[in-house]
Amino acid sequence: MSSHKRNYASSRCNSRLKPCDVVPVSKVLKAIDVCDIAKCDCAGSVNFQPGSDKYIANICPNCTLQGSFVSTAFVTSTFNSTFVHLPQCISTTQGTILQVTGFGTLTFDELIAQGTFMLQLVENLTGDDQLLFSAIGFDQDGNSIDLSSGQFVPDELLTVSFCNSCCSPCQRMTNNTSAPFNLGKELNKGFARVIINGEIVMGEP
Repeated sequence: MSSHKRNYASSRCNSRLKPCDVVPVSKVLKAIDVCDIAKCDCAGSVNFQPGSDKYIANICPNCTLQGSFVSTAFVTSTFNSTFVHLPQCISTTQGTILQVTGFGTLTFDELIAQGTFMLQLVENLTGDDQLLFSAIGFDQDGNSIDLSSGQFVPDELLTVSFCNSCCSPCQRMTNNTSAPFNLGKELNKGFARVIINGEIVMGEP
């Protein structure tokens, strides 16, 4: 049997028209498991604009990161994302939570800072949905801007869903006691807070 294998290998190398032992690109691509390709495990969106405030986000539209963004505005502060990481979603007995982080630009009056953000979207099985947003950054002079806000959102204005990927089930968890996802304990009928260099310049309980 070993001699047969040697003869077979030899016959493959007799052609001088193409390199020996080179696998066609099409075959290589077919051999890649689609589960090895990174894609969103879940998706979410919110479009909530109470009064002069604004909370707009679209995370993983069509279950890909392309087109993902986060944009908020309240009082004289704004945030607009420049890069969004892959989100993580968790199923709980109360509903589904999406958490996403990334980078972006913060402003307050004339201060402009580059920083990071965290957004949680909670689609509750009953009652209004919820969002929790925070961002912190520093301008060129070292001044810090810290934005944080939490709101109850009408159900029709916020959605969270799992994507149809072969790896989705392994990412779902049912731990509703983890500190980052204990949103209900941190949210009291909505709040918005801006901290400049450690001093609260605008805040609500």
